Amino acid sequence: MIRFLFAVLAMVWGSATFAANQEPLDALAKRVEGLEQQARNQGLLLPPQPIPNNDGRIVVAQSAADLAVRVERLENQMRQYTGQMEEMNFRLRQLQEQLRRFQEDSEFRFQDLERGKSPRKSSSNSQPRQPAEQRTQQPQQFEQLGEPPRNLGSLPADPLTSAPLAQNNQPVAGNQLGTQPGTQPGTQPGTGPIDLSSMLGGATTEPSNGAVDQMTALTGDPATDYDAAYGQVLQGNYPAAEVAFRQFVQAYGNDRLAPNAHYWIGESLYQQGDFRGAIQVFLDAYSQYPTAQKAPEILLKTGMSLRKINERDAACATFEELLAKFPNASSGVRQKVRAEIKSAQC
Repeated sequence: MIRFLFAVLAMVWGSATFAANQEPLDALAKRVEGLEQQARNQGLLLPPQPIPNNDGRIVVAQSAADLAVRVERLENQMRQYTGQMEEMNFRLRQLQEQLRRFQEDSEFRFQDLERGKSPRKSSSNSQPRQPAEQRTQQPQQFEQLGEPPRNLGSLPADPLTSAPLAQNNQPVAGNQLGTQPGTQPGTQPGTGPIDLSSMLGGATTEPSNGAVDQMTALTGDPATDYDAAYGQVLQGNYPAAEVAFRQFVQAYGNDRLAPNAHYWIGESLYQQGDFRGAIQVFLDAYSQYPTAQKAPEILLKTGMSLRKINERDAACATFEELLAKFPNASSGVRQKVRAEIKSAQC
């Protein structure tokens, strides 16, 4: 009985306690609801926002990173290409410098030969050493000129006047080179043009007596035989060079190196002191190959040979012919022509 009473009392006390505690909780809930309502009224309480989708931003960031990597790769490639271009330009400049030196060497080689070497007499007991096969001449090239070159068959009878020239019974009109200025034996001043052969004193294009014994057998290859003949020039053996180039012309008259061979025949005679023979060879060469690559040098050596026999006016006319017909001649030839004109007081 007592236990039952205690149980009833405990239940009554618990209910009272729960009721007492429930009242503050209800009041607190009401206060929270009131604060929320005030916040809504004043705009302080915002509705819940959805979580933003960052997938697009991530994709854009990845694209920008890829683009930066690609740009960096392109820049690296550009730097590599720039380096390669600079290296190629450097090699090109080196090749251009080598070509320029080779051209200058070729242009001044004949000047070195006439200044620094004298004809060397070869004995009948020994044959000159053949040089190693080496091409020293460039292929023949022809220039397109606006008008045909003037004939060099005779020299003008008067430096102030000119008359038509009859060569091989064919009249040539205009101011011609090839008539001799002044008075020649057997003629009177102003009587007209004089044949070049009379001025040259019977000069011939046949090989000199001392060179006939040095004839050698040809190989049948124009390049090899030309190199062998030019090797005689390099050695200063001009009699042998004269014969070798004459053989070349006879055997390979239609070869592209034939104009060069004619030039070296005249040069060999010039170096041997046969200036009249050199003039005859140079005139024949210019008549046959007026537009050859060697034509400017042929005219130059023609004028120099004329100066050697005291034909100053004819030499000056030849130099003027060179400058007029070949304004684009090599710098070495043009410098030499100007030096000769100044020396001859043309």
